[in-house]
Parts: sequence; structure tokens; C-alpha cells
Amino acid sequence: MTLGKLEKYLEENEVDIQSARCSLFVADFYFDAYVDSKIMGDNVISPIFFFVKTFESKLPFYQMVPKKVLVDYMKNVYSEYLKEPAGFEKKIREMSQLTAEADEIWRNYQKRKNDLPKEELLGIFDKIVSVSKKWCAYAALGEDKGQIINEKITGFLVKKYKMAEARAQEIVGALTHPEETSVFNQERKDFLKICLEVLKGDFAGGNVNKFLENEKSRKMANQYLANYFWIKTDFYKAEKITPESLWEETIEQIKNKKESDIREELENIEVVQLKIKKEKEKILTGLNFSKEEKEYLKFAQIMTAWQDLRKVEMMKHFFYIFSFLEDAARKIGTSYDVLVACPVEKLREILKGKKIPPEKSEKFFMIAEKENIMKIIEGEKAEGLLKKVLNLEMERLGAELKGMVANRGKTGKIRGIAKIIIDPDRQEFKKGEILVTSMTRVEFVPIMRRAKAIITDEGGIAAHAAIISRELGIPCIVGTKIATKVMKDRDEVEMDMGKGIVKIIDKNKRQY
Repeated sequence: MTLGKLEKYLEENEVDIQSARCSLFVADFYFDAYVDSKIMGDNVISPIFFFVKTFESKLPFYQMVPKKVLVDYMKNVYSEYLKEPAGFEKKIREMSQLTAEADEIWRNYQKRKNDLPKEELLGIFDKIVSVSKKWCAYAALGEDKGQIINEKITGFLVKKYKMAEARAQEIVGALTHPEETSVFNQERKDFLKICLEVLKGDFAGGNVNKFLENEKSRKMANQYLANYFWIKTDFYKAEKITPESLWEETIEQIKNKKESDIREELENIEVVQLKIKKEKEKILTGLNFSKEEKEYLKFAQIMTAWQDLRKVEMMKHFFYIFSFLEDAARKIGTSYDVLVACPVEKLREILKGKKIPPEKSEKFFMIAEKENIMKIIEGEKAEGLLKKVLNLEMERLGAELKGMVANRGKTGKIRGIAKIIIDPDRQEFKKGEILVTSMTRVEFVPIMRRAKAIITDEGGIAAHAAIISRELGIPCIVGTKIATKVMKDRDEVEMDMGKGIVKIIDKNKRQY
């Protein structure tokens, strides 16, 4: 695709845009896996565009997928499921088998990493990336975050039962919500149990050594680290959890809390899950679904539950890759940021012993297409293309902020102060603010718990924000497309949870 054809394509095709903190290296191998995937035969997500600026985490990475491409892909995925449900579910199991392979590679690497000569780094790198790239091909199945579910199921509810679209969306969310507690709420429960153990035990004035000397707390800590070692990983770097960091987080959590406060939060997690289950049962008794509609629902339940698994496995793969690259950077005498600022093949050359490039910021607009070499546009032309895409999307959508009601909450309308968050690890978020972001991910969960409500640009009924907001009982509107582009920090906003509409009430409180 030439530059002229690219500009024409962008003018004629609406794109779904997501932004995050991400490295050029990840974007390169991740989207290369998408466009070359053979999981659904000839059906792939292609083309995909992305923009990244190296060495500058403040400027987010942008992923751009043509909406028509994504819709057609997911329609084919759904057709495949209807033809052979068992075969489709087998694909999901195959994805987890690849994660098990990555686990094994990582365990073997850990045994010998300290004595590993530089000459063997490339071989380990190729093993890890090869398995992870195969996994990413399966991950494409969840890229629409449940939009196909909304289109298929919400539509027939509105038509058949003459209900408002927002209410239909809420019902779909409840009916398709996973039966099991999400891994992120399970992590919270396990962490709170550790907090309770510290509160009950004789740890006054103690330190991490005293914490680990206690048999019960040591076992709980070790199990937590084994289960959730990946929890602080994003698309750029793996922040490792250690017994020391877990101890510090525990002390910080219980600093101003009593045992009864911790127990109340634990109980609330169970109460909300039970509430979702009862709501689902109540809805099902009042609706008479046809055989076809039941097939829609079953597919939706599989995809929604799988989104949780997909997120966990994704972070595991990235944890292994990023941790290896940190080790490699030390062995060859460079910085981690230099390595992840390279596409895969350039990084391979560095691991072979090629001269390391200088550390300087670069802008890249990249095009991944089926059976084509990745096209890279650099510098000001790259940034100009990004601005063109963002402006086109703003023009298409106008100023209206309307999305999908993922969780209604307890009231019809909610007012609060907006806070735009791109990087939750580096930006301050105060309890009671309204979280506004492109799309939530694993690293957003701690601040989601403090939010009065959540608004996202992207996402569908099976998106991370939708699932977690229902489990936390926090009002949430997803898929507004442009919330982060028209809203500013400190805007006072009103969320109409009956219609899925967000209004900016007062811009005078904006923070510049």
C-alpha cells in the first residue's frame, strides 16, 4: 500500500482506535501474527495500522483497525462457531497449550540464565517469540471485544421485546457475564486474605523477613507470586512482583484499615458475583429465547469468558519476553529501552552481535497487511498520518459522546470530575474521580477500584472494562470512540446510564 493509497483508504474507511503504552517491538510481532494467522483459514484481520514513538512513554501507541475488516472477520468467526462449535472451542484450548509451551520454555531458561553465554541469547529469543507469535494468532479471535455479540444479541432484544437499547445492552452484559469470578477479582481476594493474615498475626513492627518466617503467610505469599507474577505487566515492560514488594503493598493497604474493613470488601466481591448470578436467572425467566437466539447467547458466553483467559495469557507471554530482554540488555551492555525500540528482525541482528543503534526518539506509522512485508513510514510523515486518522474519526462522530452501557450502577445519572488516564502506573488518580481512557487493561484494575464511574473510547460487551465494572459494581459506558479526545482533565461530566450518553457539564474546572 503506497502512501497515496493509504491516505485514500483512511479517508474512505472508519477505523477502531485504541491507545496504550506499547513498544515498537511488541507491535511488530503482534500484528505480524494477526495478518499472517491461519487459525480461521483465509480470514484474517488485515490491514492493521499502528503508530508508535520510541523512548517517549508519555505519547501513547495507537492501534488502528478498519471497522469493516473487524466486523467481517468476527462474522466469519461466528459462522465458524455455528458450523462446528466443538472445533471452535478446540481452538481456544490450542491457544492455552501454546501458553503452557511458553511456561516450559521460561522454566528451562530460568534454570540456566545466569550462566547463559551471549552467543545463546538469540536461540532463546527465537524460541520465546515463535511460541508467542503463534499464540497471538489465536488472540485475534477476541480483538473486537464483543462487538459482534452486541450486534447479534442486543438487536434482537430491542426488536423482539421492544426494549430500549441501553436496557438491552445491560441484559446482554448480565447474561453473558462469566459464571466464575474474573481472575482480577480472584487476585484481589487472595491479596486481601494476605492482608487479613498480617492484621491477625504478630507482625507489629516487623518486616518482610518476619512475614516470610511465618509458615502460613509464607505459603500464601508464595502461592500469590506463583499465580499472579504477571499482574503488573503492560505492553511495554514487566514489573516484577517480589516478596518485598508484596509485603510493602500489604502494609500500605492495611495502614488505615481495620480487619472488619478488609472482611467487608471480601464479602462485597462475593455479594456482587451472587447479584449478577441472580440477575441472570431473573432475566432468563422473563424472556423466551428461540433456538437461534440461544446459540447467540452460548457463543457470547464462550467469548466473554475467554476474554478473561486471553488477557491473563497475553500478560504471561509479554512477561516472559520482556523479562528475557531485560536480562539480554544487561548481558550485551545496552538499555532495555533500546531493545524494545527495535522491530523483531533488527533486534535479532543486535542479539547476533551487530552494533547497537543510538538512543534517539523516532516516530513510526506502520502498516501490517496479509502476505506483505510490513511497511514503515517514519518521522513527520508518520505523525501527520496519525493526526489525519484522529481528525477523520472526530469529523465522522461529531461531538456526541454515546456508548454502550456495560454496567448501569445504582442511579440513572451520575455526575463527577473526569480524569484522562493513559498510563495508570505513572499518572495520579484520586478516589471518586471518573476514569476516562481508551480501553482498560490489567494494569488499570487498581485505579478502577477507586473510580466513581468508567468511560472508555473502545470496547464491547466482552471488553475488560465491561467485565470488571460489573464485578466491581461500578457504572461504566464503553465504546464512546472519542471520550479521550473531546474531554479534558477536571471536566465535570454527566453520564446518563439509561441512554449511554455522556455530556460535558462544566469545562471551567479543566486542568492545563
